[in-house]
Amino acid sequence: MTIQLTDTAVWDTEAARQSDEAMQWLRATIMPQMRMCDDQTGISPEYDSHKRPIRWVIPAANCTVVIEREYVRQNSSDWGMKTDKITVYGN
Repeated sequence: MTIQLTDTAVWDTEAARQSDEAMQWLRATIMPQMRMCDDQTGISPEYDSHKRPIRWVIPAANCTVVIEREYVRQNSSDWGMKTDKITVYGN
């Protein structure tokens, strides 16, 4: 399934890799909203028991983006990040 992000960017939910336009949209529109401080963005991440951010739900014009962060050591207070899993849902 594809989700129209902008006039030129489309997110393909079944693709292993997204287009350059989709990644540019993600970096320019979504990633800046991942700040810890929600007074500027209105976005509050969920935190784990070690007070590390683990999940963001970010609404956009045509979709909702869910970012789930995985840390190298899940049961530790270590902040070494392993990966971000990004899922885009159409509105």
